[in-house]
Amino acid sequence: FSEDEVILAQQMSELAIEIPLLKQALEIMLKQKDSMKVNHLFVEDIVVIFRTYAGKCFNYEAGSAYYAFKVGDKNSFDLHRMKAMKILDRTKDVLSVCPSYSINKTIAEACAVEGHNPILPELIRQNCINWDYTTNDVYEQFEGQYIPKMKAYFGSLEEKLARSENTISYV
Repeated sequence: FSEDEVILAQQMSELAIEIPLLKQALEIMLKQKDSMKVNHLFVEDIVVIFRTYAGKCFNYEAGSAYYAFKVGDKNSFDLHRMKAMKILDRTKDVLSVCPSYSINKTIAEACAVEGHNPILPELIRQNCINWDYTTNDVYEQFEGQYIPKMKAYFGSLEEKLARSENTISYV
């Protein structure tokens, strides 16, 4: 096994442990939704837990699709690809209803302040995406970046599967 394959196997093992725990945390929180509906921070917390859960589920499905690709199992590849893409769509949907996860809403609100700096939109875009080397997902990134990138990745794997190839090169 290559070093990358060993790392992926480790990550998949960790995901199998983390996903059920995050699902349980989300279920516990959702049981409190009626008593917490006036608490705006509760909604933010739900979104944070959901994002984490969805991200881990996506990574698991994408990893499973890669494993299916490696062994040439087209049916399993298609199933895991479909699940991974659905997770991206659902994450985009959830983030789109939470104003703090929309860069366009944030920019519009900031620019509504009289006398704002004319380069404020660009400053917000740069800060949002590159804050201390960590990404701060905004729902607009899903439609313009994450979803097209993963469609292309899975499409490339599918083309290779059709040619009975099971390796990819990042060079």
